[in-house]
Amino acid sequence: MRVKLRYGERFLSVELKDERVIFDLDIADHPSIQNVGERLKLELKKPYSSHPIPSIAGAESKVALLVDDLTRPTPQRILLPVILGELEKAGVKSRNIKVIVALGTHRPMSSQEVEDRFGEVAEKYEVVNHDPEDSKKLTNIGATGKGFPIMVNRELWEANLTIGVGNIVPHMYAGWAGGGKIVLPGVSGEQTTGGIHLLGGRIRPAYRFLGRVDHEVRRLIDGVALKSRLGYVVNTVLNRERKVCGLTVGHPVEAFKRGVAFAEKIYRQTIPEPADLVIASSYPADIDYWQAIKGVVSASLAVKPEGVVFLVTPCPEGISPTHRAMREYGAYGYEELNKMVEEGEIEDAVAAGTLLYHAQLREKARIIVHSDGLKEKDAEALGVSYAGDLEEGLELAKEFLGEKNPKIGLIRNSEVFPTLQPL
Repeated sequence: MRVKLRYGERFLSVELKDERVIFDLDIADHPSIQNVGERLKLELKKPYSSHPIPSIAGAESKVALLVDDLTRPTPQRILLPVILGELEKAGVKSRNIKVIVALGTHRPMSSQEVEDRFGEVAEKYEVVNHDPEDSKKLTNIGATGKGFPIMVNRELWEANLTIGVGNIVPHMYAGWAGGGKIVLPGVSGEQTTGGIHLLGGRIRPAYRFLGRVDHEVRRLIDGVALKSRLGYVVNTVLNRERKVCGLTVGHPVEAFKRGVAFAEKIYRQTIPEPADLVIASSYPADIDYWQAIKGVVSASLAVKPEGVVFLVTPCPEGISPTHRAMREYGAYGYEELNKMVEEGEIEDAVAAGTLLYHAQLREKARIIVHSDGLKEKDAEALGVSYAGDLEEGLELAKEFLGEKNPKIGLIRNSEVFPTLQPL
């Protein structure tokens, strides 16, 4: 069988023996909502476990809209005009509304990227990139139960109403993106974001949280979001065609959980057994390895221990433009990394958490990468193997496994959440 895998905006193909492919996963092709704007208007009138905007905002209100960046597929051009229209109806003045791009520790969006992503909203309203390193733009609102400070964007804290606009999808640390994750790490300070990443990266095995909502990291995220006064969320769920098929509006935790219950139908896919070799596309997390690692996380739930994960990813921005430590320490093992963190040798705590997580992925299975954006030296720095094309990667995997006809699994989308089929 000839298999085509998504590779950025194009496809790559490889020939596989049909009888050796034991699963072929993609997110569900659920029918999309025909008129998302009209559906959102209805949802805003009856928000889940919350109150309509006119009852919680008025002429004197200051509103912060937290939105995700270009690494996320949320259809902000459709959602924001409807939300802003409701705010205007409630009497909120446009000068009192600020749109904050919840970057976490991602690179800032350029003015052109802001215009492309937000359209006319960027012309009428002030759109700013969150800066996790600028102490003047942050405020300390306490500490977590784990002892690290809760530093959040000052304008979030000073707003009368904060609305988070994002997308629900399985996530390697949080279990699911969406809800309070727009605050932590979205608009949190570097120390706070570093704290949550270290917490998640140290838990073994870290990848077991993918697709779960009731765990230590998620509870901390939700607690910080509520303490930061996130009042409202508008979260989408997208189908295989990247169109909105689900929408939840209301309380940051309760509406989010309601959305997750629906999203599981789209993203949770069952497998009959773990494969010797999982070939995974990083799509749509393609921009750099920092994002593309999500494809390895998904594959780790579907591969046998000591198996092979073959990641197919374009990574046009390389390993990571903002976390140099990924290159410097990417090939180190978990115990060594943990010791270096304890001794303060790795200053970037956010990267340290991801390094610890990545080390666990490399413990589970050998990782092979094919990428135009990553070169052989990049793969070496990450402690993974490099393949010049799909055929070379397939042969390398067979060599690692010592098996000419391994059982193969395919994952066509890095947002898939694989689970074993019940007996």
